[in-house]
Amino acid sequence: QVAGDQLDGDLEVVAQRSDGTVFPASLAVGEIPGSNPPRFVGFIHDITSRKAAVDALRRERDRAQSYLDLAEVMLLALDSNGRIALINRKGCEILGYAEAELVGRDWFEVCVPERARDTSRSGLGDVLAGRRDALAYAEATIVTRAGDPKLIAWRTTLVRDERGEPVGTLSSGEDVTERRRAETQLLQSESLLRAAQAIANLGNYELHLPGGAALWSDQMFRIVGRDPAAGPVTASDFTAQLVHPDDRERFLREWQRAVGETGKFDIEYRLLRPDGAVRDVHAIAQVTPGPDGE
Repeated sequence: QVAGDQLDGDLEVVAQRSDGTVFPASLAVGEIPGSNPPRFVGFIHDITSRKAAVDALRRERDRAQSYLDLAEVMLLALDSNGRIALINRKGCEILGYAEAELVGRDWFEVCVPERARDTSRSGLGDVLAGRRDALAYAEATIVTRAGDPKLIAWRTTLVRDERGEPVGTLSSGEDVTERRRAETQLLQSESLLRAAQAIANLGNYELHLPGGAALWSDQMFRIVGRDPAAGPVTASDFTAQLVHPDDRERFLREWQRAVGETGKFDIEYRLLRPDGAVRDVHAIAQVTPGPDGE
């Protein structure tokens, strides 16, 4: 007994043996020419092993695809001509395309800005020819379906055939567009802050209590006359080394009151710089409690 669907000219069927067990089989049937009445010849082949191998391969492929899709980075495989051989779900998400719209297409023509296409295509050739380290970190701009530029951080490895010859590349790419934009904005803000502090002759510091690390701005070092390479000093050393001896008792009293009671430090005092110069300064600080109220 057989049952199945037509497949590539043959039938892939489920066959049943005389003992009732079933197995997958390939069945081919043809009519014998010139026979009267018509006669047919059939060939049946047990494909249990082949089907098991195909099913195992399919499971491995599906498992591999699931790993690719779980990755939080773009995974991109290019052949030696720059055509897209594989791209995962994250890559499609970043680019705004469906997988079927990308596989087989020229990566450089579809996803690289026109001004950078020749350089990028030349870079692929250099990697395949061994003139450039495949694993080297590189950042490059791609363009999405909507025309938006995205800055991608790439790491690339060679794909080789059974003879060891390079036939393409496999790359992981992380979208660092927002990170680089935030870093640029932070650098701009820090630059503006430094400029504003220099103009206003105003420095700022952060001190972790008790006796923890201190952070000083550039202008803070200039005000106290201390070399930035030497780093900031602790609160106790600041009082002992930089506060004028005649103001230390009042300085310590106000500091302890701020830390233990009010949370606010606001005082004018004389600063004694390492070169012996005296400066009148106005210090304002806010004490912020830790998570346990300390």
